[in-house]
Amino acid sequence: MQISASPQSIIGLLRNSLALYKKSWLKLLPITILIVGVLTILIMLFPKQTNVLLVMKHHMSVKSLITIIGFYCVMFWLFLVLFYKCYRILIAADIKYDLVFLIASLKFFPCMAVLFLYAMIVTFGMICFVVPGIFLVFLLSYSFLAVLIDNKNIFSSFKYSAQLVWGNWWRTFTIFLITFLLMMIFIVIIIAGVNFIVMSLLHLKVMMAITVLNIIAMILSLFIWIFLANVFVCQYYDLKLRYQSKASG
Repeated sequence: MQISASPQSIIGLLRNSLALYKKSWLKLLPITILIVGVLTILIMLFPKQTNVLLVMKHHMSVKSLITIIGFYCVMFWLFLVLFYKCYRILIAADIKYDLVFLIASLKFFPCMAVLFLYAMIVTFGMICFVVPGIFLVFLLSYSFLAVLIDNKNIFSSFKYSAQLVWGNWWRTFTIFLITFLLMMIFIVIIIAGVNFIVMSLLHLKVMMAITVLNIIAMILSLFIWIFLANVFVCQYYDLKLRYQSKASG
């Protein structure tokens, strides 16, 4: 299955995402393992305090808060690596991880600033009767990719994302909704099947069964993150093709 270099229908874009998944999953697996590993360590160290917004409720120390923020920063940097590597594979211009690490490091602070402003804008939209917030979630969702991939500055990245999604908002929303529903169905089927095998066929004790299920869930999450990155990057690429086609036409 080849990845199309022209704008696609919703089905075609999902087909492109599957094609990219086949090409990229093995190359993206190492960085995804690191992401899940960092998240696992964070949960083990702070099982009830991984949400920075709950710092006052859990009476976290300044040292603990700094540690948690540090973990989140590392994960964000790893996600930048994941998305950039994924995009390079998509456009058939893959590069080695050392160069990807360097680019993600150089773009870390601008992308972090974009993420912070994005969160502020969406939060303000949510306060304004929710609907504007939902609209802004998708309209500005590609801002950080505009910085990471297309070298936009912090403020022009929001304009660029809006230009890409404007006129394609419902299409963008539908693709993410379909992806979310498919992933939920897949997860439910896998977990239900594994639970039946573990509890009914293998007759494992409850604690052992929970351990097995947690391990399987962790392994499953690796491939879920890769697939979601594929869909996100393919959608960004498709929106760019549509925007360029519209601008040239």
